[in-house]
Amino acid sequence: MLPNGELIPDLAKRERYAEIVKDTIRDLYGHARYWEFFKTFNEESVHEFITEYASRKAYYLINGNRLVTKK
Repeated sequence: MLPNGELIPDLAKRERYAEIVKDTIRDLYGHARYWEFFKTFNEESVHEFITEYASRKAYYLINGNRLVTKK
């Protein structure tokens, strides 16, 4: 599901979207360099940020070209 709640119609795009989200979340949770920065924030908001960031990153990587050319 996309950040705005709509579904991705193309199966390949849905799978790629899910893969990007999963990889981004794994990256952000798995590297101490990020947690050094995150430690200054409320832990709950960090988890929300990671989820939202991963979702938006995947959305723009999947749809970026279409959005740039959309008028």
